[in-house]
Amino acid sequence: MEHWSHSKIEATKGCKLAFEKRYIEKAPADTEIPEFESAKEIHEKIQQDFMEGKANYEVLNEYLKGAEVETEKEYRLTIDDYEFIGFADLVIERPDLRVIIDIKCRYSSDINEKDALQLNAYATMANLESRKPTLVGILATFNNYQPISLVEVSTDLDIKAEIEKAKKRIKQMQVKTSSCDMCEYRGACEMGQKCVNELNIDEIAEKYLYVEALAKRYEAMLKRHLELTGDSIVIGDKKIGFFERVNLIIDPIEFITLCQQEGIDYIEAIKIDTIKAKKLAKQNEKISQVVGQKVSFAFGTKKV
Repeated sequence: MEHWSHSKIEATKGCKLAFEKRYIEKAPADTEIPEFESAKEIHEKIQQDFMEGKANYEVLNEYLKGAEVETEKEYRLTIDDYEFIGFADLVIERPDLRVIIDIKCRYSSDINEKDALQLNAYATMANLESRKPTLVGILATFNNYQPISLVEVSTDLDIKAEIEKAKKRIKQMQVKTSSCDMCEYRGACEMGQKCVNELNIDEIAEKYLYVEALAKRYEAMLKRHLELTGDSIVIGDKKIGFFERVNLIIDPIEFITLCQQEGIDYIEAIKIDTIKAKKLAKQNEKISQVVGQKVSFAFGTKKV
């Protein structure tokens, strides 16, 4: 019997090598992804709050009254030679209604196409246990204003058809190096060492995406280190750190109004080009008061 899940279905849209490692070879991960560990901790904290009655989300409060709450609710469905397994982050059960929530470490609580497949699968399997109106939603952990939006969904998803479509995709899967930075198997992946045929533009593009993904990953690691230590890193004659960046700030209305009042020709700087405006301000002391500065710290390099 073939075992399937929403994650496995989605993986058929990703990198061929990662899919083979995880679902065919069943190899253990060789790379720790800090974002995954952080997401796990956030999930567990939110789930614990719901179980202890400490959660307070306005959209959900009315549904929680007199309801049973379950986290990591397991759903299983056997269809012919397939077994589909799902674990819902949060399920609120009332005699007349069910709410299924998936917790996501992101800002948008909108349900996208990927979310819809996952939530519809849960709702379909839940309704096989007990049929009732079912609402689904995303709890966006980074959204402090509208973390949850609920919608009623169809509970007749053809899960077998989704599995069959996923199986067809496997045959056309390719290596996707653009997702290397979040891959748990990149430690043993040979893509980084692959020799590129410089006459093959596809191979060049593939290698570029791989290197770009690694560069983003390493940059994130450097930023975390610098933020935690407050130190800069010196390599040869280059220093890597957070350095002051000064930007000019000009209020267009104040600038033009003051120029008109003082009879100063501002046409050259009418678009408030900061260089021209700064030059004009230096020539006319009275309007220098509307040219300010904003100091920020930007990640980058500079010579020692």
